[in-house]
Amino acid sequence: MKFCRKEIKAGKCDVMRADVTGLPFEKDSFDLVTAFETVYFWPDIHKVFINIYNVIRPGGTFFICNETDG
Repeated sequence: MKFCRKEIKAGKCDVMRADVTGLPFEKDSFDLVTAFETVYFWPDIHKVFINIYNVIRPGGTFFICNETDG
């Protein structure tokens, strides 16, 4: 969050963390959902994808970033 501190203070963005198995957000809440190096720890990936789909606005983006060997 240090990286975005200026933008957060200026009201340009919000950075939020939540448990993907029980997202505490309303339907169609976000334009962008990201997941960096966390997919490995999701207990029920099908349920998680449904949860994420529900909170992304129509036309929104879900970005997953994973490190790979090779």
